[in-house]
Amino acid sequence: MPFNFAKAQQKLLATNFLADNAESKAQYEMVDSVLDEYVALFLTNLEKYYNQFGVAASGKLISKAKVKEYENGRTIFLPEYYDYVNKGVKGWFDSSNAPASPYQFKSKGMNAKGRASIRQYIQSSSRKIRNVDQPYKSEGKSKRISKKNKLEKQVDRMIWNIKKYGIKTNPFFDAAYQETFKDLEVTVEQITKGMVEIMVKKTFEQK
Repeated sequence: MPFNFAKAQQKLLATNFLADNAESKAQYEMVDSVLDEYVALFLTNLEKYYNQFGVAASGKLISKAKVKEYENGRTIFLPEYYDYVNKGVKGWFDSSNAPASPYQFKSKGMNAKGRASIRQYIQSSSRKIRNVDQPYKSEGKSKRISKKNKLEKQVDRMIWNIKKYGIKTNPFFDAAYQETFKDLEVTVEQITKGMVEIMVKKTFEQK
């Protein structure tokens, strides 16, 4: 991680961290700086791999990411289905799209929320069917197949294929996590060393 330790040191040295509870204040300032940088980098990497793996049609996962801050900690919230895209899902008939996934479809249907998502995807994606009313005769009467019926048939077909063959593994989350936190131990060591340097420098400056 390109952690700007010098910048964090300068930020801390500019504060009166040798006042009451100096040690805990200094530690908090340093950890807070580190967490902010890690969160920002992780979200950047998440979007990068999200686009790189071509999973941008998966419900706008990145735009729904939320970050909650608390003392010495951060929590990043993603829609619960992010890991289905990340690890993939085995189909009830064929698991070749995600052979190592811990998830598998057990049923062939989909709930109303899922159907709505598929319907929206069809309507807004490059796979959208350009519906053209097709007249046909039945019992001497001319009838037309409605666009709605065509769309619902498309939804049914896509749901059937998704459930049957599963969702392909696209490890965008795992890749982003690995790239962001691969040097976490080094960064922690750097912070510990830096704390000693800062304390010594401040002590020297006060003499």
